[in-house]
Amino acid sequence: MSNLGNGAAPAARFDAEVATARTRATSTAAFTRARLGSRADMETFLHLEMIYKDNFGCDNHGSPNPLMELSPIVWTSESTGTIGNAPFEIRLEPEGTYPEDRINVC
Repeated sequence: MSNLGNGAAPAARFDAEVATARTRATSTAAFTRARLGSRADMETFLHLEMIYKDNFGCDNHGSPNPLMELSPIVWTSESTGTIGNAPFEIRLEPEGTYPEDRINVC
């Protein structure tokens, strides 16, 4: 029950954040889906996992400061790197593409 109190700060910022999101959406090119199995596709999955982790996962329960900016991805090899401060390792398929399974960056 104590986690329910974490919603007050985000609720207070909600209208301003929606207005900012609308402004960004109208001034930014439309999102183009990357080719399945490509590095760009894998980076999309990494960002989604990080958003989930920061806002809901890894024992977070309704963060009072939800993630508002995407963390940078730094590749250290074809299959390893960091997103923000979290290391990740991804297996490559034999043909050099990335797998379709989800990645846990906790």
